[in-house]
Order: sequence, then structure tokens, then C-alpha cells
Amino acid sequence: MLDTGIKPEDTDAIELLTDRFALRPNHVQQLLDLALGDRLLVESALVVAREMGNPPYEGAHQYIVDVLRPAAPRDKKLDRAP
Repeated sequence: MLDTGIKPEDTDAIELLTDRFALRPNHVQQLLDLALGDRLLVESALVVAREMGNPPYEGAHQYIVDVLRPAAPRDKKLDRAP
């Protein structure tokens, strides 16, 4: 029986990602929540994490955090050529 808080599209994503990437369902749900439900972002994060040799959940979590984190303001002095 499914948890009543899980949306049908999240259930589909969980089934796809647990089958494809061998993640535990609670990790997939956390990744979907972190990525605002964007399954493509979650999948790409998992692929990147796997390619870099990181554990799937931890590596994907860090990738998504990095992608979603607002970019730090750049120092304009560094943009100018000497």
C-alpha cells in the first residue's frame, strides 16, 4: 500500500529510479523533493554521481544541491583582461 502523501507521478518516478539506479525508495523520494520533482534533474544527477564513482544517493544529492544553489556573485575585476 502506498503512502497517501506520495503523488502518482512520484510513485512512477520512484519505480523508474529504483529499478534503473538501484536506489532505496526513500532516497529517491528525498532526491525528488530536493529537485522540486524534476525527474530529469534527478536522473542526470544519478548518472553524474555514478560516473564520478560516488555513492548514488550522496553524489546525486550533492550534485542537485550544487545545481540548485544560486551562483555566487562574480568579482567584476576578474572578468577584465589585463
